[in-house]
Amino acid sequence: MENSLKRTVLALVAVVCLFTLAAFADGPDNNTANTAVEPVKPSETQSQTPPDSGHVGVGVHVGLNGIGFETATRLTHKSNLRGGLDFLPGFKPHFTTDSGIAFDGKVGLKTMKVQYDFFPRAGGFHISPGLLVSMSDNLLTATAHSTAGESFDVGNNSYISDPSHPVKGSMKVSFGHRVAPMFTVGFGNLVSRKEGKHFTVPFEAGLAFTGAPKSVWSYSGNVCTTTGYDPVTFAPITSCGPASGNQQFKVDVLTEQNKFNHSASSFKVYPIVSIGLGYKF
Repeated sequence: MENSLKRTVLALVAVVCLFTLAAFADGPDNNTANTAVEPVKPSETQSQTPPDSGHVGVGVHVGLNGIGFETATRLTHKSNLRGGLDFLPGFKPHFTTDSGIAFDGKVGLKTMKVQYDFFPRAGGFHISPGLLVSMSDNLLTATAHSTAGESFDVGNNSYISDPSHPVKGSMKVSFGHRVAPMFTVGFGNLVSRKEGKHFTVPFEAGLAFTGAPKSVWSYSGNVCTTTGYDPVTFAPITSCGPASGNQQFKVDVLTEQNKFNHSASSFKVYPIVSIGLGYKF
């Protein structure tokens, strides 16, 4: 009887111990282990874009547009607004038209540009659409001189330059569009985003869609035409008068002008290539 009672008590103690262990197993430690751990959010400082260094840059360059200077200001972390002026020194080319008329020319190109620079990686490489504005009335001016008393051809006819008042011609050439869209790509940022970097060597190349150049021709002086021959000496008989008043001569000059414009009609774009030196403030 006594042994049976002891076994019963021991069994009850064992059951209580099992329930106690089960209770501790489902307690706070287990719940904490089963709770999902939220990912650590990056600090606001880590997620922010690094502050840009500098706001304004200036530069000088040389290229097919001549010698120029430009300035740029930061718009966003990946873009600038840039503008500048270019002056092509007045060199003097000598050329001959398809009809054999020789001209002494003078180039006087002055342009202004405004561009939006986009830097895909906020580095040096940029894509830059913009506008090119011609500030010169004429891209090229040229003059042609005739020899007094000698014949010359214009259009489909021959004329003689008046010995007392020789013929003098002029040509003026301008861009087809005074305001032309342009597109360039290049390397170098006048407003570098790198802290402590002030100097840069910008390079860019592209095209300005200036349209086919147009020329306007004019002549002054007197022209002479052969009206017959002396029946005795067979010397030509000429009649002279102002070039501006000779209708046939005016038609022939217009023919030459149209020929030149047709020959130049393929040059509808102006190449842009430049390299320079820039400084960021």
